[in-house]
Amino acid sequence: MDKDLCRTFIRRVVHKLGRLAWSKVAENPALGAKLLRVHYHDCFVRGCDASILLDTVGTVQSEKDARPNLSLSGFDVIDDIKTQLKKPLWDVLTGRRDGTVSLASDVNGNLPSPASDFTTPAIICQETPRRQ
Repeated sequence: MDKDLCRTFIRRVVHKLGRLAWSKVAENPALGAKLLRVHYHDCFVRGCDASILLDTVGTVQSEKDARPNLSLSGFDVIDDIKTQLKKPLWDVLTGRRDGTVSLASDVNGNLPSPASDFTTPAIICQETPRRQ
């Protein structure tokens, strides 16, 4: 694939993503904080790999369904934006590094508690191995 074509395509997708997200936040001003919280919960567990978006399959409970994450919201908006972004595209292997593993058991101990001070997240980041 031509690098310039790829760069142009990525710019268009990022621009469209921004427009869609800002329009949703304009409809619901609290949504920005909700989406930021989802991102925070995702990044502390397995790195910023979107594994928090994966649903429970069979008896394997996903991160999304772990107790500390049950109060998260905004997943419906994320799903709606993903659907709108995928409309004009074909299924092509893109080399994305989205997570394929999402375990509720990974959440406890990797996510700072609401009562944590500012040093706790830094300590967790130093101690937690990230996937490559």
